[in-house]
Amino acid sequence: MNLSKAKIFLVCCLAFISGTFVASFVTVENFLVYFGVLILSVLLIYFWQNKIARVVFLTVWCFLLGLGRYNLARPNFNNPNNIAHYNNQGQAEFAGVVATEPDMRVDKVKLTVAAKMMISGEKKSEVAGRVILNAGLYPRYNYGDLVSVRCQLKTPEVINDFSYDKYLALYDIYSVCYSPQIKLLARDQGNLILGAVFKIKTAMALTIDRLLPAPQSALFKGILLGLRQEIPENLNDFFRRTGTTHIIAISGGHITLISGIILTACYSLGLRRRYAFYLASAIMFFYVAMIGLSASALRAFIMGFIVMLAMHRGRLSRAENPLLLAATAMLLINPKLLRYDVGFQLSFASVIGLIYFGNPVERLLQFLEKVKIKIPELLGIRENIKMTLSAQIATTPLIVFYFGQISVVAPVANILILPAANLILIFGLPLVFLGFILAPLARILFWAEWLFLTYFIKTAEILSSFRVSSVQNFTVGGWFLLTCYLILGYWLTFVKKREPFLVKN
Repeated sequence: MNLSKAKIFLVCCLAFISGTFVASFVTVENFLVYFGVLILSVLLIYFWQNKIARVVFLTVWCFLLGLGRYNLARPNFNNPNNIAHYNNQGQAEFAGVVATEPDMRVDKVKLTVAAKMMISGEKKSEVAGRVILNAGLYPRYNYGDLVSVRCQLKTPEVINDFSYDKYLALYDIYSVCYSPQIKLLARDQGNLILGAVFKIKTAMALTIDRLLPAPQSALFKGILLGLRQEIPENLNDFFRRTGTTHIIAISGGHITLISGIILTACYSLGLRRRYAFYLASAIMFFYVAMIGLSASALRAFIMGFIVMLAMHRGRLSRAENPLLLAATAMLLINPKLLRYDVGFQLSFASVIGLIYFGNPVERLLQFLEKVKIKIPELLGIRENIKMTLSAQIATTPLIVFYFGQISVVAPVANILILPAANLILIFGLPLVFLGFILAPLARILFWAEWLFLTYFIKTAEILSSFRVSSVQNFTVGGWFLLTCYLILGYWLTFVKKREPFLVKN
């Protein structure tokens, strides 16, 4: 067996990832997992000089580690120190800190509270765990507020075919309160830096509201700050039907798009590859910090950073190891992501699409140019088309499987809308900061931003109005996913020749 260290590393990462995936379906007792790890550790030491045995034992060892890591993430509701232990037991009172940015809705606000103490009369006991509160719009509570809460703790349930319980479990939330009585105890009990970031984000959102009318302001906040709650449902439907939702969502594809824009712009300006990479990385980290350092944003940043690093080295087609390393690291932190977080799956699928389908799409674009269909380089349109189509090839089976729809006009919609989305991002952020100091000037310049946003909305609206814009409301099983990815894998492995996907200087 002639395996390089890089390939052995790849196999071990895949084994760990497989272990977490299997453990999400099958429960294996911790005793068996620990016993297996112990036996394999001994075998590894004894057969270390035998390369074949070493690789086999190391692979199984990593698989068992994946099983064990998932087992550690299973909640123990019998532990009285877990706030979920008190679910469905009548009225309860506890104290905790608002742990994330309040999720504002039209008629309510969702607060995520990290419980610190259970209160029963004069008796107090320490607890841990997070609770979702469905609170009224007023009074307002902010990140870092220490509050006491009186309510009936309930276990999350499935809502209208949406696995709300599994969604909350991703963030280790196993309790909800629907009619809480909240009392403020103290302010600024959270992380000071994160609190400052949230305040900046709130100030930016208010500035956008002052400078833009609705629904353009709602769309801009969704694209720039990840605040999608205010986007009208009819607009969301336009974006779903045209396959342009990913442009708004803070996802791996979103960050990858922005990083690609930044790198392309830097290269176009003549910056050296090294300096372009450093500048793009710094901008992306600031951007992720600005939108709140949420789990989804951090995941997206990791995906975008992998693409930037691979593009920086000119070896995007050899980015499998850093991609799998990122997946392994994220599953070490939260092993439930792989099965239950659709965003996690789409993020990795989009990057895999960039790695493996970049060359076939590039050859398609070259063929179009040979038949006199010229795709302009202006504003990075050609590069964005390549990146978008590559990502969509890999993500479409997942979208069909989870959402029961496929957009027929998605390629056209993305080609028409992406340049406007690029301009919205490139010019929007500086204009928002200009609005802090020179609001009258920013209001004048924001008319250009309004035009781009209106173009975005109207293009999606027109394309979604076609009778065949999308096929919706159908259900497919796991066999569909398996078949699609087997076909794509066969095509890549046996039909198409892999070549380095290099970024032009």
